[in-house]
Amino acid sequence: MEYRDLGRTGVQVSELCMGTMLFGGDTDVATAATSSSSATRP
Repeated sequence: MEYRDLGRTGVQVSELCMGTMLFGGDTDVATAATSSSSATRP
């Protein structure tokens, strides 16, 4: 797996990553599916 630096934090993250932080309320199934499919499109 390939890793890249996360800005100047010294933290490395995999090239294949998707944010899962929630801002606000819970995400319903339909929104989660849309986000997942959007993230996997070339």
